[in-house]
Amino acid sequence: MHSSEYFRIEKYEQIHFWYRAMEELTLSTLSNRRNTLITTRMNVEERIKILDAGCGTGGMTKKLEHFGEVTGIDINPVAIKHAQLKNINNLKKASVMDLPFNNNSFDLIVSLDVLYHKMVTDDKKALSEFYRVLKPNGLVLIRVPAFEFLRGAHDITVETRHRYTADELKEKIEYVGFRIEKITYANMLLSIPLFVKRLFERRPAFGGVNKRGHSDTFLLPTLLNTFFYWYLRFENSLLNYINFPIGSSLIVVAKKLPEK
Repeated sequence: MHSSEYFRIEKYEQIHFWYRAMEELTLSTLSNRRNTLITTRMNVEERIKILDAGCGTGGMTKKLEHFGEVTGIDINPVAIKHAQLKNINNLKKASVMDLPFNNNSFDLIVSLDVLYHKMVTDDKKALSEFYRVLKPNGLVLIRVPAFEFLRGAHDITVETRHRYTADELKEKIEYVGFRIEKITYANMLLSIPLFVKRLFERRPAFGGVNKRGHSDTFLLPTLLNTFFYWYLRFENSLLNYINFPIGSSLIVVAKKLPEK
């Protein structure tokens, strides 16, 4: 990701409707599975050990400290520098394809918008690394951008290698040994105007798919930003009961089963 995007994330992640709603969805998903994570530890008094795999500027890493002891890794030194300013103790510069940890080190792995990136040249290798360092009964929560037909200028700027479908990601996750607990798209209704926007961006008159512009991380007028935030919160509440068949993001929760 271009260094300027980390500054944009740092500037907007606490107020932009998408960041706020997706953060709340992540935290509520984990809260609903807190009891599952207890089964990964011999001593229930121990704090849950969490890996934020691709921590970026550390905003989510800091929030995950509510659940346990968090280690953040990122391949980009600019991201690490931003995260260090948040007083996060455990940070390492590392690739998700080569994690510098022992087998069975973590109870929970969170990886948000990482596997899609061009620096992750082998997503199955990254998933295998997640499986290796996760404890039996541990959980992994993964978010990636969905559907190649939603590719646009944003993807050029943030260096997207690939956008996923649910069937494709499910196959890769199960291939390395995980059992899927939940898989769903998110941001369902807003994916429709996003498709129209990206469709125009791909037209030759607008520079086509190779045009480098800015990402979609910019602040809307306050009223519109607030409306979209509350609408996404409503959609997120529905995900407690159903899975969406379409959306601009794809979210998976999977479990590492103990060996028989």
